[in-house]
Amino acid sequence: MKRFLMISVLILSSGLTSSCNDRNNEDGFVEVIDFVDDKVVVPKNPKKVAVVARSAVDMLVSFGLGENIDGVYKTIFDNPWASYLHPTLDDYYSYEYNENYETFYERKIDLIIAPEKYIAEDLRSKGLTAITVSQYGTPTYEAVLYRLPNLIKEIWDDQEVHNKVDSWIDNFDLTKNEITSKLENKESNNETLYYIRGDKYGGLNYTETKGSIIETFGNYVNLKFLGEYFNHNNRPQEEEVISLNPTYIITGGIYQNQIIEELYENSVWNKLDAVKEDKVFNIGVGFVMFEQSSVTETIFLQSLANNVHSELFDFDINQNLYDIVEKYYGVKLTNEEIGYMLNGLDREGNSLVKNK
Repeated sequence: MKRFLMISVLILSSGLTSSCNDRNNEDGFVEVIDFVDDKVVVPKNPKKVAVVARSAVDMLVSFGLGENIDGVYKTIFDNPWASYLHPTLDDYYSYEYNENYETFYERKIDLIIAPEKYIAEDLRSKGLTAITVSQYGTPTYEAVLYRLPNLIKEIWDDQEVHNKVDSWIDNFDLTKNEITSKLENKESNNETLYYIRGDKYGGLNYTETKGSIIETFGNYVNLKFLGEYFNHNNRPQEEEVISLNPTYIITGGIYQNQIIEELYENSVWNKLDAVKEDKVFNIGVGFVMFEQSSVTETIFLQSLANNVHSELFDFDINQNLYDIVEKYYGVKLTNEEIGYMLNGLDREGNSLVKNK
């Protein structure tokens, strides 16, 4: 009896795996390399994609693959900008961070984009097709800077999608190359950068670690990222951060304005050079935070260059943001909306925290 049950389970499992992949056989398969350098065979042109990695959603939507998405990570729905820029957002399924694998079978998912290696590996062990897309690269984010847009081109054959990807990469390259070439022979003066995460409130010592996009973009503008000192700990002791006395502090996410207010009011943190010299800057929030993998990460880099090297750079942030949103989302932002987006507020100029 036990043997009969085991055979039945194996047959059922095999059938489930086949049912998820066979539907794409007419388009074939392709082997890709994901963010953790795992080689994974995935179906070409998948029609039902579960985007559990929030850092992958923006580019899939903005490059024209919104109709291929079945669902996204649940916190994406908390941001009112996301549904404004992509009105059909609420039609998507809401996924948990580590969703039960049975859900993907029930929903007949072709491809899962997972936020971490262990999640993708576990899903693959259960016969599902999963790749990892994250906010980190090894040894730095530079290694995966264009990994997501290139993955999109490898997996989907749509020429319009390819054109959008290529256009975005070209424009980002122009920004990056202009910044790095102008700063190539400029002394760094040992200036440092500290980042406070504001996607959820974790205190002023809630930061990022080595390998993050923050480190790489900081390096482009000749700033040493303090996350390198915290031994992959994104919650170092406050004393550790204060002792390093950062030159610049940046913060993003829905809690950014609360964080900036706290920096200036806290009797210890407001003695830091960055605070005393008003070198504290926020990062905009669009479909996702600008410091996440997104078409607006170009704006993040341009803003950082303007703020740190105002004598060299004067990127037209408002116009460039307008152009990017119109091009990739088909939405024409008003001047007021541009201001709110850049300041981490909702469309009415109110805090985004209440929508959490």
